[in-house]
Amino acid sequence: MKHGKAIIGIGLCALIFFLFLKVGETQAATFYGRIVAIEGTALQVKGNNAGISLFWVGYRTLFTPRAPFFGDRVKIEYVQDNLKRRAVTHLTVLGR
Repeated sequence: MKHGKAIIGIGLCALIFFLFLKVGETQAATFYGRIVAIEGTALQVKGNNAGISLFWVGYRTLFTPRAPFFGDRVKIEYVQDNLKRRAVTHLTVLGR
């Protein structure tokens, strides 16, 4: 136990370094499109480039003014979650 304090100090420094490495500021992106399909907690949205994108809706998603239906135009603000999915943070219905 001659070097016990040194090993604990190095371990704490490494732990703090890895915690700061994981705590990065995530940038929210915005997507405009029309709802094509709703599958459980996933939304398929057709964008302006005629491509279909998949977004995941969770319990932290804010809906303004209501939840979307098929054919609604929407504005989606999303972030990439830990599973590399597009997780919706704020969903605004723009109309039909």
